[in-house]
Amino acid sequence: MKTQELIELAVLDAMGLLDEEEREAFDAAFDRAAPAIQAQVRREQTRLCTSDGLLPDVEPPAGLRSLVVEAVRKEMASPSRPRHRHARNAVLALVPARQVSPMWRAASVGFAAAALVLGTTFLSLRAELDALNQNLENDRLISAMQSAVGSPYVVALLTDSKAEVRDFTPVTPGMRGQARLWSHPQWGEGQEALLA
Repeated sequence: MKTQELIELAVLDAMGLLDEEEREAFDAAFDRAAPAIQAQVRREQTRLCTSDGLLPDVEPPAGLRSLVVEAVRKEMASPSRPRHRHARNAVLALVPARQVSPMWRAASVGFAAAALVLGTTFLSLRAELDALNQNLENDRLISAMQSAVGSPYVVALLTDSKAEVRDFTPVTPGMRGQARLWSHPQWGEGQEALLA
């Protein structure tokens, strides 16, 4: 018997509710128990014997004990329904079901195909949108350059190999400013260089 069962039977023994067979089984299990467990069981019995305030001041009917004990024994003896099932004892069958509706299968295949088509379309549209955003950014930069220096100079800067670019480096370390000088030999007087 486990310690919890011994304590439960000790409670019933303290109240005088064990029949002869149950009392003999309790005494045998109590004698086999370790001394620490025996002391714990005796403490529980003593505690329950002194706590009469927990019981009502009503005398139970004479046949109530026998009715309760008989009902408990009857329930314990009837194997009609299991009290619980362990999941480890249940075997999960991995056999595919054969009774799936053809409509369900057709709908599943259709939805899978639609998901593939929609996914491919989404990725394609996303790539086109990224390319369009890149083109718009490039156009914005070119427009900013044209408004800053004028159209003929931008075309010469971007397409002519004679255009020279010189980057300035900061004199003071840690300075965050940037400067760049563009020059072209064909630009006229006063327009030989653009500083940005």
